[in-house]
Amino acid sequence: MTKDGSQSRLSNHGPRTASCGLLARLRRASGRIFPQHRLTKHDPRRGRRRFSGGPSSDPVTDGTYTLLLWRADPATLEVGALGEREFPAGWYAYTGSALGAGGFARVDRHYELAAGDRETRYWHVDYLLGHPETELRGDVRSPGADRECAVARRLPDGPVEGFGASDCSCRSHLAHGTERLRERVASLHRRNGG
Repeated sequence: MTKDGSQSRLSNHGPRTASCGLLARLRRASGRIFPQHRLTKHDPRRGRRRFSGGPSSDPVTDGTYTLLLWRADPATLEVGALGEREFPAGWYAYTGSALGAGGFARVDRHYELAAGDRETRYWHVDYLLGHPETELRGDVRSPGADRECAVARRLPDGPVEGFGASDCSCRSHLAHGTERLRERVASLHRRNGG
């Protein structure tokens, strides 16, 4: 957790993400982007992630989160009621709320879906996460903060209008951009996190 209350996690989760060598490079590089991150590792014996900082000891278990996703190639994907949509290659940031039942357990569910451990699609982001060429690279959290729309509105527009924004007036909760998008997400969570 950073001084301002936001958290960052980079992940080596499941078969669709980085090898161990890349994980080491991500650890070194992420220290420059997310100074106080906690890396997430997949534990194949249990099918669960374990955090390098031990089990979550955060007293606040709900808030706002942004998932950081990567697509190497463009794709046309079916997104529930939104229909078929184009997703260009590059970085994506999906901002959501974990203020309901279960809190940040929702983020764990997203990781399980991305790893292929779940099949059911409930939210728009599930259709993107469930695609085998979409990699969930990490997340940034603002515990205890209801900042979903504040963060989403300050990120660049994504390719799908209405994505993740069925219950608000935002254009979209899915942003698209270059690797700089990761830095922007971390900055917004620091600013809005508490």
